[in-house]
Amino acid sequence: MDRSRWTSCPSRSAGIANWLANFVVGISYLTPLSSIGRSATFFLYAGIAIVSVVFMWLRVPEAMVVPFRRSRRNCARPRSPSQLRR
Repeated sequence: MDRSRWTSCPSRSAGIANWLANFVVGISYLTPLSSIGRSATFFLYAGIAIVSVVFMWLRVPEAMVVPFRRSRRNCARPRSPSQLRR
């Protein structure tokens, strides 16, 4: 079966972002842990998470305005490069 037909574009994007974030944390975790300690490393990553949420809230406001059905429809059909610039 072709799983890509069942998986929507937003969920694929979220999966890729999740894998990349886990990779970055896994690669970079031991360096601050050995240099600044456990609690400071936790607060460092918590601060990065808070800054990320604030950034998304402020810089991606169209994600809150676009209805879910329209976003799925936009991701489902292939687009030409000229349509992506609009």
